Amino acid sequence: MSNFNEKSRAAYGKKADSYDKSRKEDTPGHRTKDGIEFTELVEINCLDLNKLPIEDDNTELWFWMKFIKTDDEGVLDLLAQRNPQMKKAVGVLKRLSADERTRMLYENREKARMDYESRVDEIEKKWQIVIADKDAKIADKEAEIAKLRAQLEKQNI
Repeated sequence: MSNFNEKSRAAYGKKADSYDKSRKEDTPGHRTKDGIEFTELVEINCLDLNKLPIEDDNTELWFWMKFIKTDDEGVLDLLAQRNPQMKKAVGVLKRLSADERTRMLYENREKARMDYESRVDEIEKKWQIVIADKDAKIADKEAEIAKLRAQLEKQNI
Protein backbone atom coordinates (compact mmCIF):
# COMPACT_ATOMS: atom_id res chain seq x y z
CA MET A 1 0.00 0.00 0.00
CA SER A 2 1.34 3.43 -0.93
CA ASN A 3 1.88 6.24 1.57
CA PHE A 4 1.82 8.81 -1.20
CA ASN A 5 -1.57 10.05 -2.29
CA GLU A 6 -2.37 10.67 -5.96
CA LYS A 7 -1.85 14.42 -5.69
CA SER A 8 1.67 13.86 -4.34
CA ARG A 9 2.42 11.29 -7.01
CA ALA A 10 1.33 13.71 -9.73
CA ALA A 11 3.49 16.48 -8.26
CA TYR A 12 6.61 14.37 -7.66
CA GLY A 13 6.41 11.83 -10.48
CA LYS A 14 9.07 9.11 -10.36
CA LYS A 15 10.62 10.67 -7.26
CA ALA A 16 7.43 9.80 -5.43
CA ASP A 17 8.06 6.08 -5.92
CA SER A 18 11.58 6.22 -4.52
CA TYR A 19 10.42 8.43 -1.66
CA ASP A 20 7.54 6.08 -0.95
CA LYS A 21 9.84 3.03 -0.85
CA SER A 22 12.33 4.75 1.46
CA ARG A 23 9.66 5.50 4.09
CA LYS A 24 8.49 3.14 6.75
CA GLU A 25 4.76 2.52 6.96
CA ASP A 26 2.91 4.85 9.30
CA THR A 27 5.94 6.96 10.15
CA PRO A 28 4.78 9.32 12.91
CA GLY A 29 4.73 12.96 11.98
CA HIS A 30 4.30 12.49 8.23
CA ARG A 31 0.52 12.47 8.17
CA THR A 32 -2.22 14.41 9.87
CA LYS A 33 -4.99 12.63 11.74
CA ASP A 34 -7.17 12.67 8.64
CA GLY A 35 -4.41 11.01 6.57
CA ILE A 36 -3.20 14.05 4.63
CA GLU A 37 0.51 14.02 3.82
CA PHE A 38 2.23 16.54 6.12
CA THR A 39 4.70 17.62 3.45
CA GLU A 40 1.83 19.02 1.40
CA LEU A 41 0.65 21.21 4.25
CA VAL A 42 3.89 22.99 5.06
CA GLU A 43 6.14 25.08 2.88
CA ILE A 44 9.01 27.06 4.33
CA ASN A 45 10.56 29.90 2.37
CA CYS A 46 13.44 32.03 3.57
CA LEU A 47 13.68 35.47 2.04
CA ASP A 48 16.64 37.79 2.53
CA LEU A 49 15.15 41.26 2.89
CA ASN A 50 18.59 42.80 2.42
CA LYS A 51 18.55 41.52 -1.16
CA LEU A 52 15.21 43.12 -2.00
CA PRO A 53 15.70 45.04 -5.27
CA ILE A 54 15.09 48.76 -5.02
CA GLU A 55 12.84 48.75 -8.08
CA ASP A 56 9.71 46.63 -7.88
CA ASP A 57 9.36 43.72 -10.28
CA ASN A 58 5.57 43.95 -10.08
CA THR A 59 5.22 40.64 -8.25
CA GLU A 60 3.19 40.06 -5.10
CA LEU A 61 6.30 38.66 -3.41
CA TRP A 62 8.21 41.92 -3.93
CA PHE A 63 5.36 43.97 -2.46
CA TRP A 64 5.03 41.68 0.58
CA MET A 65 8.78 41.81 1.17
CA LYS A 66 8.62 45.60 0.91
CA PHE A 67 5.75 45.56 3.44
CA ILE A 68 7.85 43.54 5.89
CA LYS A 69 10.96 45.64 5.38
CA THR A 70 9.60 49.19 5.43
CA ASP A 71 9.02 51.43 8.41
CA ASP A 72 7.79 54.34 6.30
CA GLU A 73 4.08 54.98 6.85
CA GLY A 74 3.75 56.56 3.39
CA VAL A 75 5.08 53.40 1.74
CA LEU A 76 2.67 51.33 3.84
CA ASP A 77 -0.25 53.49 2.66
CA LEU A 78 0.78 52.95 -0.97
CA LEU A 79 1.12 49.21 -0.41
CA ALA A 80 -2.33 49.12 1.24
CA GLN A 81 -3.85 50.25 -2.08
CA ARG A 82 -2.50 47.16 -3.92
CA ASN A 83 -5.04 44.59 -2.74
CA PRO A 84 -7.46 43.79 0.10
CA GLN A 85 -5.03 41.45 1.91
CA MET A 86 -2.28 44.07 1.94
CA LYS A 87 -4.79 46.71 3.11
CA LYS A 88 -5.86 44.42 5.97
CA ALA A 89 -2.23 43.73 6.93
CA VAL A 90 -1.41 47.45 6.97
CA GLY A 91 -4.51 48.08 9.11
CA VAL A 92 -3.50 45.41 11.61
CA LEU A 93 0.04 46.78 11.73
CA LYS A 94 -1.25 50.30 12.39
CA ARG A 95 -3.60 49.07 15.14
CA LEU A 96 -0.76 47.20 16.82
CA SER A 97 1.49 50.23 16.51
CA ALA A 98 -1.17 52.44 18.05
CA ASP A 99 -1.53 50.19 21.09
CA GLU A 100 0.89 51.68 23.63
CA ARG A 101 1.51 48.44 25.55
CA THR A 102 2.16 46.43 22.38
CA ARG A 103 4.49 49.12 21.08
CA MET A 104 6.39 49.18 24.38
CA LEU A 105 6.71 45.38 24.36
CA TYR A 106 8.05 45.53 20.81
CA GLU A 107 10.52 48.31 21.67
CA ASN A 108 11.72 46.43 24.75
CA ARG A 109 12.16 43.26 22.71
CA GLU A 110 14.09 45.20 20.05
CA LYS A 111 16.28 46.84 22.71
CA ALA A 112 17.02 43.44 24.26
CA ARG A 113 17.87 42.03 20.82
CA MET A 114 20.20 44.93 20.04
CA ASP A 115 21.84 44.68 23.49
CA TYR A 116 22.39 40.96 22.95
CA GLU A 117 23.88 41.55 19.49
CA SER A 118 26.11 44.26 20.94
CA ARG A 119 27.35 41.92 23.67
CA VAL A 120 27.99 39.19 21.11
CA ASP A 121 29.94 41.62 18.91
CA GLU A 122 31.96 42.78 21.91
CA ILE A 123 32.79 39.21 22.90
CA GLU A 124 33.73 38.34 19.31
CA LYS A 125 36.10 41.34 19.17
CA LYS A 126 37.72 40.31 22.47
CA TRP A 127 38.18 36.75 21.20
CA GLN A 128 39.63 38.02 17.92
CA ILE A 129 42.22 39.95 19.95
CA VAL A 130 43.00 36.87 22.08
CA ILE A 131 43.26 34.68 18.98
CA ALA A 132 45.48 37.20 17.18
CA ASP A 133 47.74 37.32 20.26
CA LYS A 134 47.93 33.52 20.43
CA ASP A 135 48.60 33.33 16.67
CA ALA A 136 51.45 35.83 17.07
CA LYS A 137 52.94 33.78 19.94
CA ILE A 138 52.65 30.60 17.85
CA ALA A 139 54.38 32.32 14.92
CA ASP A 140 57.19 33.46 17.25
CA LYS A 141 57.60 29.90 18.61
CA GLU A 142 57.60 28.44 15.09
CA ALA A 143 60.29 30.94 14.06
CA GLU A 144 62.32 30.00 17.15
CA ILE A 145 61.92 26.29 16.35
CA ALA A 146 63.02 26.87 12.76
CA LYS A 147 66.08 28.78 14.02
CA LEU A 148 66.99 25.99 16.46
CA ARG A 149 66.56 23.34 13.73
CA ALA A 150 68.90 25.29 11.48
CA GLN A 151 71.49 25.43 14.28
CA LEU A 152 71.14 21.65 14.83
CA GLU A 153 71.59 20.96 11.14
CA LYS A 154 74.79 23.03 11.14
CA GLN A 155 76.11 21.11 14.14
CA ASN A 156 75.31 17.71 12.55
CA ILE A 157 77.13 18.54 9.33
